[in-house]
Amino acid sequence: MKETHTPPKRTPRISLFGKKNAIGIGKDVILLLGIPTHIRIRVNEENDSLVIEPTEGKEIMSFKVPDRFLTDRHCNFRIYSQQFVQNLMRLNGMNEHGSYSIEGDYLKEQNVAVFRLRFPMGASQFVQ
Repeated sequence: MKETHTPPKRTPRISLFGKKNAIGIGKDVILLLGIPTHIRIRVNEENDSLVIEPTEGKEIMSFKVPDRFLTDRHCNFRIYSQQFVQNLMRLNGMNEHGSYSIEGDYLKEQNVAVFRLRFPMGASQFVQ
């Protein structure tokens, strides 16, 4: 009998840290995007959805993925920007001093991870 191995389902996830003015990028986001060297963050006009996509390092709002991010379990990928994080949180009714973990959707055809911020599914607020 042949044993089948089903890989674990990957769920893209980001965290918003209001006190630290940071966005944490989950490892599954990078794995789903094909392990890019850089990612770009885009926000829609209504400021209620955030998209993360692989990119070259020359784009506006592009960030280098840390070299050890997938191999070192202690390595985090956080992007710090007080204005960006506070605006996103305020415009979407979040506590600007709170922290949120938000699940997203991976769109395979576009190779992007999409996160709904206004009424995020799978969101949970946590205290740090």
